[in-house]
Amino acid sequence: MKAKDVLLAMQAKYAGMRSYQDRGMVLTTFQGALHANEVSFTTYFRRPNHFRFEWSTHHPYEGLRHIRTHRVIWSIKKGVFLYSSRTDSIEQEKSISLAIAGATGVSSGSAHRVLSLLMPEIGGYALPLSQKLTLTDGVCEGVPCHRIRGCNSNGDAYELLVGAQDLLLRRISSFDSDGVASEQTRRDIRVNQKINKLMFDLPRVSKPKA
Repeated sequence: MKAKDVLLAMQAKYAGMRSYQDRGMVLTTFQGALHANEVSFTTYFRRPNHFRFEWSTHHPYEGLRHIRTHRVIWSIKKGVFLYSSRTDSIEQEKSISLAIAGATGVSSGSAHRVLSLLMPEIGGYALPLSQKLTLTDGVCEGVPCHRIRGCNSNGDAYELLVGAQDLLLRRISSFDSDGVASEQTRRDIRVNQKINKLMFDLPRVSKPKA
């Protein structure tokens, strides 16, 4: 099996999932920074297009890291919505694609990667089209994985760890030309399990922990 075959099989699996849940963390390290920036997140998805993605970020300045912002994007029958603890308000978004695009940067990419696999119609970077793909064995938190390395269209290097048995995306690491390193890890992944419908109700907003 080649790296491209693994990526295509992974994409097909996600596109066929009835439901999906996870939680995770993104650690981004900038040159000269004392600590990595942290983004924690959770994902809930139910086909055809119901999802709830929420994430929490700390203040970018070292002395104010205790100040956190919590955001949530929903997609339900009534539309697509965004909540931010910064304004403590809910706003309606124009479309699923625009809501996810708007959340991608501030969530350090965690909003886009798996949701774009679950809903290919929203678009985004196509992993099988990556350059210089290689495939070796790897492990992510004790789970045997396919380790896929390659470069994106900008020439920046990345590495994926995909479960060898279940084809679940467990970790993405990237390294750009400016020396910024990012590691996105997904845990407690649940596929095709029942999700409480209350998770998709608009008024349900969990406040960030102090």
